[in-house]
Amino acid sequence: MNKRGLMYGVLTMIALVLTGCGTTDNEAENDSVETTQEVYELNGTDETNQEDTNTIEDTQESTNHTEAQYTTSVNQELIDEHETLYVGILDDYENGDCTLNNPLIVQDPYNRAPLSAIVLFDTDEPMQITVTVEVETEETTLSHTQSGYETSHEIMVLGLYPERANEVIISGETEEGTLNESTLTIETNAVPEEMLGFTLREAQPELMAEGLTFLSPSRAYPAAVDSNGDVRWYSSIMTSHQLKRLDNGLLLLTTMEEEREEYDHLTEMDMLGRVHQSITVDMNNVLNSAPLHHDTIILPNGNYLALLHDGSDKYVE
Repeated sequence: MNKRGLMYGVLTMIALVLTGCGTTDNEAENDSVETTQEVYELNGTDETNQEDTNTIEDTQESTNHTEAQYTTSVNQELIDEHETLYVGILDDYENGDCTLNNPLIVQDPYNRAPLSAIVLFDTDEPMQITVTVEVETEETTLSHTQSGYETSHEIMVLGLYPERANEVIISGETEEGTLNESTLTIETNAVPEEMLGFTLREAQPELMAEGLTFLSPSRAYPAAVDSNGDVRWYSSIMTSHQLKRLDNGLLLLTTMEEEREEYDHLTEMDMLGRVHQSITVDMNNVLNSAPLHHDTIILPNGNYLALLHDGSDKYVE
């Protein structure tokens, strides 16, 4: 099988996506103008509380009655950058003698998912591969079998612990049932200091779906935790309000990309952090808020339908 023709294996984790609308201290300050505006309906007409109107006028100045305007474009440079990284990984694999006991291991291959790795190797016989991140309890052990018997293998390793030498078991089984196994050690760094902390109050693993629980912060790093509340995946790209799994298996996030000052990208990426689509939404007249606001869906025709923030004084978010 041509190594360049490898299908990208996706580790599917059954997970509950929790989208929080809480704000950090900074966000609360930034959104103070939005939350002070109150509109009352009296006798069939809209009237705005005068005190709140004065506050808004003082802040908005010339932006009153000016609706937000936007343009969109594809961030092809980012997509091409990740394609180049992937091609480089395949080149290293093809030019090396990668076996089950001596595979090519690339940790955090796209600099976006530090608790992940991609592993590539060949086997003499066609094998079906199972990858397991071994831990102390059955509930928090993550294991996935990549269906199909191949001699060329490209495996996602997900669910590593931060700041630990993780033991990862790669098992290969032939069609006749012969087993071969290799244990890898993958060391990881601590999570960023500014990352949100998670405290486990109570867990009932027997009532939970298998896999990880994903958490979407207001403006921080998105993360996934196991039933012990331990972080087992996070993205090192800052996101705002939005994290969902699409039908194609990718994650859809609102991201702040390099050299940008706003959360103005709709980004589709896999669990390894590879960006497959990224759409920039440039907006004018947006006041004290990220342009993209909370939710996006993909329509049957492939178009995006996104909630945006209008900068006039006629609306709140």
